[in-house]
Amino acid sequence: MVGLATRFVALLFAIIMIIAIIVVKGTLGYINGFEFDFVLLVICISLMITGSNLFSIDSAVEKSNVN
Repeated sequence: MVGLATRFVALLFAIIMIIAIIVVKGTLGYINGFEFDFVLLVICISLMITGSNLFSIDSAVEKSNVN
């Protein structure tokens, strides 16, 4: 069941990244400011959309049991 709450946790991290970008690093601009936070936000959004099916341990175990 690893990967069970991936979408929920990705949503929480995305909220944290949005707050960090707006409150803490928004005045610094994109370059040398919030570019790393923005990349983390994009990763969180992609995990919310796709889930963790491809990278989960459950998926690897199921593939090994099929053979």
